[in-house]
Amino acid sequence: MNKIKFALVSLALVLGFTACNKNDYDYEPGKATASDKALFFDDEENLVLELTDNEVEVTLNRANTEGELTVPLIVMSAPDFVKVPETATFAAGEAQTTVKLEMGEGMEPFVKYLVKIAIPEEYTQPYAEDAGSPVYSFTILKEDWAPIANGVFTSTVALTGSWEQELQYSDFLDLYKFPDLFADGGNVFFHYGGKVEVNEQKEVITETEEGMDTAYVDTTYYKDDFYFTDANGKHIVKFGLAYIHPTYGELMATVNEDYEMGYDEYTDEETGEPVNEFYWVWKVSVSAGSFGENYQFYDVTEWVKKPWEEKNDE
Repeated sequence: MNKIKFALVSLALVLGFTACNKNDYDYEPGKATASDKALFFDDEENLVLELTDNEVEVTLNRANTEGELTVPLIVMSAPDFVKVPETATFAAGEAQTTVKLEMGEGMEPFVKYLVKIAIPEEYTQPYAEDAGSPVYSFTILKEDWAPIANGVFTSTVALTGSWEQELQYSDFLDLYKFPDLFADGGNVFFHYGGKVEVNEQKEVITETEEGMDTAYVDTTYYKDDFYFTDANGKHIVKFGLAYIHPTYGELMATVNEDYEMGYDEYTDEETGEPVNEFYWVWKVSVSAGSFGENYQFYDVTEWVKKPWEEKNDE
């Protein structure tokens, strides 16, 4: 009851001040709604396109479906390569129509672009409930992440356990991604290029009658081309896992690259089953300290393809 009284008093004060100052400004009424045909877009959203997509569809709605209606579209913000039609048309009886935006040349993959379009004020009803929005603002992004394997992820520190986990791959970035690994939004990225040849000199110390002798010998060995990255492919060794500890904040993973890491295929001696496995060492920590350091494993149960083999065959 007190809240209602306060609201009424506040309203009376506002009306009083308005009455005293009514000649201090000129009132400009808004434009009348055209034939009471209120138009509005669906809720805002971010659109993710395939690299080959060349158009975007936006839905425009109207409250009154009587007769055919053509309404102009206003481009408030858009990159040069986005072509927005000048008008949108509803057929008689239609409550919705689709506006197609064409994507021309010049859109870079994995770059977000803002698009903002609107309908004129006279085609809106700003005070109507659930009337949607007369302005449609969204981002567009082209990417090519796609499932590359199914498997089981095993965590041996912090949130220990095993769970089914999809592995994705981007041909454009030549990167792999564990989507939502420990929590929603916690994407983990890495690069793998198979085994690469490493040539280096190895120091060899031998004992002779004259004393210790040091020699340098050219050696060749193979090493897994494997490392963790950010979303753009930059080599990193520390990143957040998106899982928030109720007391100490986000779990952080630090990669220990002094240990062997990469991908291996072998037969399990006990079960006789083939194993296709990525492996590495993480230290998992929060602001208060570390949960420990140990190997992590991702066992592939089904490959769609092995990108590094395809690249080696080219």
